[in-house]
Amino acid sequence: MQISRAKLLFCLIAVLTATTVWGQGLTGSISGLVKDPNGAVIPKAKVVAKNVATNAESETMSDDTGYYRIINLVPAQYTVSVEAAGFRRTTTSPLELNLSQALRVDVSLEVGQVTETVTVTATASQINTEDAQLGVAIVGQGLPNISTAAGRNPLNLAGLQAGVSMNPTAGLPTNDIGPFAVNGQRTQANNYLLDGVDSNDLAINIPDALGQISPNALSEFRVVTGAMKAEYGRNGGAVVEAVTRSGGNAFHGGAEEVFRNTVLNATPFFQNVTPGPPTYFTNGLKRKGQWNSNDYDANFGGRIIKDKTFFFISYLGFRRRQGVTASATVFSPADRAAILAYGTAAAKAVLGLVPPASTGSTLFSSPANLLNRDQGLARIDHHFSDRNSLSFTYFIEKGTQADPFAFGGSTIPGFGTSGAINYYNYVLRDTHTFSADLVNDARAGFHRRAQPGVIPVNSTTPASLGFTQIIPDDAASVGPPRFDIAGYSNIGNTIQGPQSRFDNTWQYADTLSWVHGRHSLKFGGDYRAFEGNQQFTFINNGYFIYDGSGVENGLVAPVPGVTNDALTDFIRGFVTEYVQNSAGHQGYRDRFAGLFFQDDWKLARNLTVNLGVRWEYAAPLTELNGEENAFRAGQQSTVFPTAPVGLLFPGDKGISASTYNHDWNNFGPRFGFAWDPFSNGKLSVRGGYGVFYDVAVSELTLQFLTAPPFGIQPFTLFDTDMTHPYSSSLINPIPQPFPHPPVKPGDPFDFTNIAPVGLTVMDPNFATPYSQQWNLQVQYQIAPAWLASVGYVASNGVKLMYRNEMDPAVPISTATTGNTDQRRIYNLTNPQSAAYGGAVFSGITDQSSAANSNYNSLQAELRTRMWHGLVMTHAYTWSHSIDDASGLRVNSTGNIYSRANDRGNSEFDIRHNYVGSVIYDLPWMKDQKSFVGHVLGGWTFSFIEAIHSGLPFNLTEPNDRCLCGGGGNRPDYIGGDVQFVDPRTNAFGKQNSYFDGTSGGSGGALTNPYFRRVGTGNSAALGAGRYGNFARNVFHGPGAINSDIGLTKRVRISEGQSFELVGEAFNLFNHTNFLNPVSTTGGSIGSATFGQITGALDPRLIQITARYTF
Repeated sequence: MQISRAKLLFCLIAVLTATTVWGQGLTGSISGLVKDPNGAVIPKAKVVAKNVATNAESETMSDDTGYYRIINLVPAQYTVSVEAAGFRRTTTSPLELNLSQALRVDVSLEVGQVTETVTVTATASQINTEDAQLGVAIVGQGLPNISTAAGRNPLNLAGLQAGVSMNPTAGLPTNDIGPFAVNGQRTQANNYLLDGVDSNDLAINIPDALGQISPNALSEFRVVTGAMKAEYGRNGGAVVEAVTRSGGNAFHGGAEEVFRNTVLNATPFFQNVTPGPPTYFTNGLKRKGQWNSNDYDANFGGRIIKDKTFFFISYLGFRRRQGVTASATVFSPADRAAILAYGTAAAKAVLGLVPPASTGSTLFSSPANLLNRDQGLARIDHHFSDRNSLSFTYFIEKGTQADPFAFGGSTIPGFGTSGAINYYNYVLRDTHTFSADLVNDARAGFHRRAQPGVIPVNSTTPASLGFTQIIPDDAASVGPPRFDIAGYSNIGNTIQGPQSRFDNTWQYADTLSWVHGRHSLKFGGDYRAFEGNQQFTFINNGYFIYDGSGVENGLVAPVPGVTNDALTDFIRGFVTEYVQNSAGHQGYRDRFAGLFFQDDWKLARNLTVNLGVRWEYAAPLTELNGEENAFRAGQQSTVFPTAPVGLLFPGDKGISASTYNHDWNNFGPRFGFAWDPFSNGKLSVRGGYGVFYDVAVSELTLQFLTAPPFGIQPFTLFDTDMTHPYSSSLINPIPQPFPHPPVKPGDPFDFTNIAPVGLTVMDPNFATPYSQQWNLQVQYQIAPAWLASVGYVASNGVKLMYRNEMDPAVPISTATTGNTDQRRIYNLTNPQSAAYGGAVFSGITDQSSAANSNYNSLQAELRTRMWHGLVMTHAYTWSHSIDDASGLRVNSTGNIYSRANDRGNSEFDIRHNYVGSVIYDLPWMKDQKSFVGHVLGGWTFSFIEAIHSGLPFNLTEPNDRCLCGGGGNRPDYIGGDVQFVDPRTNAFGKQNSYFDGTSGGSGGALTNPYFRRVGTGNSAALGAGRYGNFARNVFHGPGAINSDIGLTKRVRISEGQSFELVGEAFNLFNHTNFLNPVSTTGGSIGSATFGQITGALDPRLIQITARYTF
């Protein structure tokens, strides 16, 4: 899609002509008191803050109380110069000003002539006496010098502060997405900014370019976790801000390579414990997974015109080959023999897609994930005068990836994906100083995500396997069907693709800052326009589900020697459900606007009050071509007059282009205070309260990708034959409906050809989600450079995004899994049901803002700034997060009639979380003046220790035991104290068990000592209408202990030039940090792997870095 030149031109003109008020914070301020030698304040003193790198100056005067404040300063090192009649001019040593920081610098003047100059070593106050915001900034050389096992992504540094729960499995198909959760907010509730401009993934609100950028390209990285001022909006979680480096009068730069190699790393736990030869798996794959990576990084900056024009450029090349260790439950030798002896031709063909087990029924493998990235950044800064400056930043990244285990796909090798993702960011910023007390900051930005496609690598056609009735809707995305056999890992390509995405965000923001007496005022806001264009091929090649109901209901004869009923169904060719979908194409559009006012009021010399209010409007998401569904019981569509009653479309009466209502009343008050009770800068009491709104992710509209009749979403057949699913279905057999022809609003269409119809709709009263957040914190300077803090931080989430089945099946006495759709509420009462073969609808998923959350925490930190070469931080959080849904895509399996039944621990609930870090410059021979000095001097030691308790996990049934049409359920708890053990003990007769997952019986009688499937005996109907009594997310998995260490040797080549060699070990002691046990679909109660742990985080990894700087 071509980018609109008109929109880019609009953004350019808007910035260059901006004098209005619009903003997210991208600057800081310096304030303090000017005093004489006796401590009396000095009014009307001239105060100048000078940028050390560029010589840019900002000037103000102290007021009648001796207080001064210089606003809108870009993050950098500054000197502060003060002069007044009768006193010597005093200049401080350079001080570091961070992003959004209110730096407190008090200056004492000596009696003398103003022509005399005194330079003092200034120490900015560690205590925050200016605002209530919570957060930590990492600046300058701290960015490239800190790595984690996950790489050098600056987002990994967010976990070095209290209130942040890192997601150890972010991005894996088995877990929620997003890199971290902050203070009880969802992992998708954070706002990511690059040079003050939007850098968010539109669909699922995770970081885009900001999640990829080289730390050497940044001057500062900051995470604001709480009590955000009114200038911050869009999301209620953390504000993650990154500022790119700029040039200065002096030329500076560097180059480095970061190296990892398989031979340097420890062997992963699950490869060490695997039976077989010492070096190889029984299937021939190498035991130690490959891990080779190289980062090539270079940067250069300086002046074009002294004191006027500056530049900075950087490049990052990234090459990684990382083995992805996984285990899968596959056919045992006995299973394979049974399939070959008794299976249909189709079953034997599927068997050929599955490698033999490594041992028993378990397959261990470690194929390589391939990732290549190339990125570049360029920044230009120009000072037209002391009153006006302009900067422009350009960022580009192009990357390709081959993933052996696709998102939502199999852990059996051979069904991976490959694709490309490219990012583009443009930021134009104009800063105009009208006076020392009035400054305007305007920004325009454009962000683009270009993802041409995620393509499955296995292109085996269904027809070649014998499935002649399966015709893929998208001929370009042909591959093997998906097979889910209860008790086994799924077989076949992922059903989540291929997919391509092209997202664009235009943004204009403006902030006017005004210091008026004791008031520091800001007015502003921002406007963003979003557009996304996507193709998504979902279940293109068919999806077969086997749950054993054929055997349980007497429809399939047993197979000699086979005790798993689902495997028997597969061998005999009996399919519980067959699902297929059409390809979807969508263009969604959205608009966002926010306005704010805030006042930092110096109410007294030792008390600052932060007041503000923010208004936000997120326009309802719309689809470009109106290809959306709505549901209103009893209403007939006029857009498609032949549509079933209740199924409506944009253009029908009461149905807008978005299908849900506008939400205009999103006002968020903000209040904070900072009190220095003894007026000595050593103790502060801070607190705040605010209301924060979350934008609705465009993933909501992605559910309309195959909205009927524009597509088929999804088409399901029950109790059918494996080889001929359409003609052999025992319930409503129909002709093959694929490929699905293009349909536009108003076209004639026979809906009976795609019945029963599956819908996803928006709640017409969907409202903007929001949270109330509050905190109270005490900070105390226990010694020079040592700061301790302890506080209470809490939040309450309201109207959070939630997905639920609004057309469940009624569990009547004759209920079976085969007549689920006929029993749905809107089918039982629908006079059209007979014409639709007994079922009009196959489920209606309602997307609403109905969920809630609650979070409470105790947060404590101990920090030092540079103290005799030591920088240290310790952060501990005790917290409890509760909700009834932890994300839009995190579905529960409780009572679909009662959301309260799902209230439990949040998916990201980590009760205890400690992280500590130390960086220490060893004190001897720092000048490196001799050979001995070169050898013994210039050493830096770093250490990070992270300890946290485990994440929750949910126990589920393998299928719809309550016969309510809502998928799997939770089991019944039958009593006893569940025992959790070290997985390495191999307790309960299973390898790597975390709790007793043993089971006995068959069919509906499957139980274990503590849990039982809903219903007993051989008939699933005995559980009709009953939901399991076990609550959601009751248990927590194993915690984690991780120790990272680094040792840096710096060799000074000459003044301003140095070479560094860095060695780092992640998970130094090779502690095995296990993932959660198998407890969900495919490993549910009754399965062979129930209760087992089959995955772990990385073992010890070694990284070596060579770096040259000048």
